Formats: sequence, structure tokens, C-alpha cells
Amino acid sequence: DFTYKGTIAPGKWLRNLSIPYSHNNESGTVKAQIFFPKSYEKGKSLRTIIALTGYYGNQTLWQVRTNIEKYANKYNFIIVCPNVHKTVYEMKFFPQTKTKWAKVPGGIFIGKILINYLRTTFDIAAEKSKTGIVGVQMGALGAFLSAARFSDDIGAIAGFTGIYDK
Repeated sequence: DFTYKGTIAPGKWLRNLSIPYSHNNESGTVKAQIFFPKSYEKGKSLRTIIALTGYYGNQTLWQVRTNIEKYANKYNFIIVCPNVHKTVYEMKFFPQTKTKWAKVPGGIFIGKILINYLRTTFDIAAEKSKTGIVGVQMGALGAFLSAARFSDDIGAIAGFTGIYDK
């Protein structure tokens, strides 16, 4: 059984989640929101899409600027929007790293922390064949890097207006 004790309302966004992380003796939280389609039922296996934003975006971008909920309801998938702005989806920081979006590298957060959190807290993103990732702009780079690095966990990928030359 998953560990989330709050109310999940099918067809609505679950906002202001704080996803805890610990990495290299540093800890903190990252904000996120999750859309559960109208067909959602606890224990029912649905596809999950992690939706990443551009460098200056936040967890509300997909909700505010797209009709993604319409498609989530029509095709029965869950949307996970983490607030990972200002990352290039790095796997580690170096002494010369000037801008850190958080105390954990973006690539580590997506592939190790976020996916594990979704599995243990909501019992979603548990199967590669039902877990996808999509991104826009810098998030497209993050989607492709995450899918390549964590290919055992992510089975589908898409990118829009991506920045791919890192």
C-alpha cells in the first residue's frame, strides 16, 4: 500500500507536494504537483508521465499553458510536474558550478529520487512500460538524458523545442 495519506481527487491536481531528498549529506525538498485523471482509482495501474519544464519554468507550466489534463482524462494517464527549474539535468556538481537549482543534481533528482518517491508514496511509475517522460526546452534535454540514464525505469520519451547540445 502506498504511503500518501492525503486526499486524491480524480480529475484534479494534487498541488504543493514537497518531495524530500537527501544526497551527499545534503537534504531538502522540491515542490511538485500531480494530476490524477478522472478514471483514477487507488490500486488501479495507470500510465505515468513526468512532465519537465524549461529552465525558467515551474511545476504549474504544463497546467497553465497546455490542455494536458484533457488528454490525461481521455487516455487515462497521470501527470507528474516537478519544479526542477534552472537545472541542466546534471549528474553531479563540480567546484566551478555557479548555479545550483537545489542541493541535489537535476539528473539524480529525476532518476533516483522522484521515481522512487512516486513508487513508494503513490504506487505509480512502477513499471517501465507505463512510465514516460516529456519536456519542453531545457526540460526536453532532461527528458532525453533521464530516459537514457535510467532506461530500466523510463519506457517512453518526448521532447518539444528542445535544447540538445549539452
